[in-house]
Amino acid sequence: MAQSIDFGASIHVADLAKGPRSYQFSAQKSDFSDLAERLGVHIIHGFSAEITATDKGAVHGVKLTGSITLDFEQICSVSMEPFKNNIKCALNLRLIGGDELKRLDEAEAFLNPEFDEYDALEGDQIDLTEIAIQTVSMEIDPYAHNMAIQEISLNNENVSINADPVKKPNPFAQLEELKNKT
Repeated sequence: MAQSIDFGASIHVADLAKGPRSYQFSAQKSDFSDLAERLGVHIIHGFSAEITATDKGAVHGVKLTGSITLDFEQICSVSMEPFKNNIKCALNLRLIGGDELKRLDEAEAFLNPEFDEYDALEGDQIDLTEIAIQTVSMEIDPYAHNMAIQEISLNNENVSINADPVKKPNPFAQLEELKNKT
């Protein structure tokens, strides 16, 4: 069973020596405004995470797995109106330090899609909230549009955002035709 922790709380690496530990936390309404500004969205309705931390030893670091959920509103890039959106993303991260971090960076392991994402383990505390915020921020589409929008009015013409672009005739081909007629 996951242990509930406060939004913004850190965990100690030493607590993981007894085995994997699961944590869950949620942002409170008082955190929503600052979180929305940080994530670049209109309004936050909910932010929660459930993360399992496992100490894999000095070489392999701390393994973090879990899921993060964000319910929010963002501004449609087409209509400029707010619309509801939600994201549920997985967390799969290794926090490592020392020589192993240097070795992985030199080997450019971050370019290998089959290798776990990793980051530096700094000190003896892990800020799970910060990791969750950074993870979900990568999933937000800054130019998202409301899928309910099917047609927009543009210069008094109905243009569908899902339709193929209209092919215009090549102006040089038309000139060639005029040349051949003379």
